[in-house]
Amino acid sequence: MLLLVGGWPMSVQAFVSGNPALMPTKEIPDGEEIFRPLTNTASYLGYTLYPVDVPGIEGQGDDSSSLAGVAAGPPDRQNEIEASLQFLAKETGGKPLFNSNRTVALATAMEDTRSYYWLGFSPEWKRNDQRHTIKVEVLRPGLKVRSRNGFLDLSKEAEISLRVEAALQLGGAAGPGSLRLRVGDPVRKKGGIEMPLSLGIPVEALTVLPEGDRYTARLELRVVASGEEGATSDVPVIPLSFSWPRPPAPGEILAYETKVTLHGKAERLLAAVYDPVSGRLSSAQAALPARP
Repeated sequence: MLLLVGGWPMSVQAFVSGNPALMPTKEIPDGEEIFRPLTNTASYLGYTLYPVDVPGIEGQGDDSSSLAGVAAGPPDRQNEIEASLQFLAKETGGKPLFNSNRTVALATAMEDTRSYYWLGFSPEWKRNDQRHTIKVEVLRPGLKVRSRNGFLDLSKEAEISLRVEAALQLGGAAGPGSLRLRVGDPVRKKGGIEMPLSLGIPVEALTVLPEGDRYTARLELRVVASGEEGATSDVPVIPLSFSWPRPPAPGEILAYETKVTLHGKAERLLAAVYDPVSGRLSSAQAALPARP
């Protein structure tokens, strides 16, 4: 994947160092905290990243420099930009393309991937959201190797949340199902905008199991909102439980109402219901009404 970068500093604090007018007024995340989710997702989906420094500096770039050289001493702004590209490439097995190399990015990536070895293994998945390091060594003298540096052992909960977030960003459904969603009138509250939600959950979207003298279904509700620029909110997991003295009739719609508090300028909202027993995911989207 060619990743076109307009200028992302590895550390915002270091990038603006020496200019008090630009110094952040509060602690903000930087470095791996920002870029690790990107490299984890690329590795999870099987992408090798070739980040391209789009603004660049004319002249032959050195794409073999290391992060260690950037970290030594007070880095200047260009070093901070290059450090982020180096990190993205190193973590996924790609190459950063700096300066004039950006004009031949596609040709460089094609040449670099013309021949390669595909190595794979089956890890003992623990589904614990932990990252594991991978190290590949070559035994023949004079050879060098690049590979992705690790993988994220995603929990089922995190995997489902990623599917829901992707569905909202890409404008698709998170899964089959005829979930019904209605958004009520927003109410301004301290700390945000409170938005009432009414859900209609088809009984076919859940698995009903006998439990004592009753029939029970347990689900997970996820609600995510996005703004016009594509940024999404966190994806909380809300447990739902339904119980009946007898099995629900086919075609029955279960009503559920809740309220969510939104921050910022969200434009759309997606609600998804996940059935852990069957793995079925049903969703619906709605445009949000104007804020009060």
